[in-house]
Amino acid sequence: MSGQWRFPISSLITGLSIYMLTRTRFTVVPYLVAAVVAIGSKYVFRTSKGHVFNPANVGILTAFAFLPHLALPGADQWAGTPQLLILFYLIGLSVAGYAKRLPLALSYMGVLLSLTLLRSMFSELSVFYLLGPTLGTAGVIFAFHMITDPKTTPSSYKQQIVMGTVVALLDCLLRCFEVFYAPFIALAVVSGLYNIWIYAATDQRTSYSYPKP
Repeated sequence: MSGQWRFPISSLITGLSIYMLTRTRFTVVPYLVAAVVAIGSKYVFRTSKGHVFNPANVGILTAFAFLPHLALPGADQWAGTPQLLILFYLIGLSVAGYAKRLPLALSYMGVLLSLTLLRSMFSELSVFYLLGPTLGTAGVIFAFHMITDPKTTPSSYKQQIVMGTVVALLDCLLRCFEVFYAPFIALAVVSGLYNIWIYAATDQRTSYSYPKP
């Protein structure tokens, strides 16, 4: 209904994601840049099916890329007691379940953990060092709050498992090459390709559909 006020839940989630996953020193500029890019990307990078990229993910990546001395991954600021970490897990599971994206989050976490353990067996790096970013606060927020965006991920449980697996594979590969911000890059690439593929497939089916006589 025209003129009816709606609670800006989408903007609120985007803003909280940016705030929770970004750390800066003595300035709010990275937050402002990330927020503007996040909201703008929904209108710039879009198809007839909707926006292509996860808004918060694109905003955070932009801040990291163009303000490297001001913006850093900041989920460690929420690290603390084991009780706090458990609380983050419970909230994350609830959010992913409510959004009907639990298979996506769990498949990402499961595959990434398996690959990380495998990597530790064939390298000199400590398993605790490798598992820290995945099982810690940063990994929880990313897996259950970032990649579970309903607008840029599939609703089918099978497709969610495939998407979570592919994001985890690319994430792990980038980490092996010590690529900074590997999870964010992996999500941007996979979600972008998925939504472009969905648009192309839908457009092709529409082009070849004819009205019944």
